Amino acid sequence: MSAAIHTLASASRALAAGRVSASALVEQSLERIAALDGRLHSFVLLTAERARAGALAADAAIRRGRRIGP
Repeated sequence: MSAAIHTLASASRALAAGRVSASALVEQSLERIAALDGRLHSFVLLTAERARAGALAADAAIRRGRRIGP
């Protein structure tokens, strides 16, 4: 994925259109957190593996035709 997705609404539209996967969105988010959180200190606990597992489950649901929402 080349362009960043900056809002939940744009992420939802991209998922619905098949332009991006949930896994790609999670990785993009984790990269952004890694790049900025040293300065922002926004996260007390980051559960990257849990986020990745949830994204894989969402991607599987989407492939089965069951979109689970934004």
